[in-house]
Amino acid sequence: MAQPAPAVEFLLFPATTNLLDDRDDGEIAWTAWDRACRQGLGPHRHPFRISSVVPLAWDGSALEPARRQPGFVLEDLPWPAGNEETPCRLEFPAPLRLLRQGKLIASPTPADIVLAALHRVCALAGPDTDPLWAARRYWLELSRAVPCEPWQGRRLDLVRYSGSQKAEVELRGVAGSLALPVGPGPLSPLLAAAAWIHIGKGTVMGLGQIKITA
Repeated sequence: MAQPAPAVEFLLFPATTNLLDDRDDGEIAWTAWDRACRQGLGPHRHPFRISSVVPLAWDGSALEPARRQPGFVLEDLPWPAGNEETPCRLEFPAPLRLLRQGKLIASPTPADIVLAALHRVCALAGPDTDPLWAARRYWLELSRAVPCEPWQGRRLDLVRYSGSQKAEVELRGVAGSLALPVGPGPLSPLLAAAAWIHIGKGTVMGLGQIKITA
């Protein structure tokens, strides 16, 4: 994985061919980061700096210069754990906040994860994904047909400082994993994308991260 640590994964939508060379989206993004650095972190607003920038490949490794064109896209991402019929595990190391009728889902199912992934993709891609959202019942049927073991996890909450509220805010979530004993089947494209864009509430703060392991 890219070094140094700690690090922040920063995605732009729509993706540019090369963030470092693009003087439109790139300038806007880095102006925002410069302002964030000056404003600082935490209740005492400690300034920080960005020591290095590393473009990432689909698997999280550093993107080699020869591979920087045409850039990272979510379409046709390789499945990171064998193939779609290889047993795998969906791991959620950071708090996952999926809500149903305003209440936290304590034991997410594949259907919960798929619905959250559809929400996230459609929110990022806009009207082009209207057909995808219209087909959500189809995706939910697929998710319910994929064999899975019971959720294994625990409560994990995030407490962060809110500059606008001038107070610490608690974001309730869960951490854990779901084992898919025969693989994700036809869900693999959506789950591969979700591993990059994260799912649920609070994704801009790093919540809802998915790691797919064999």
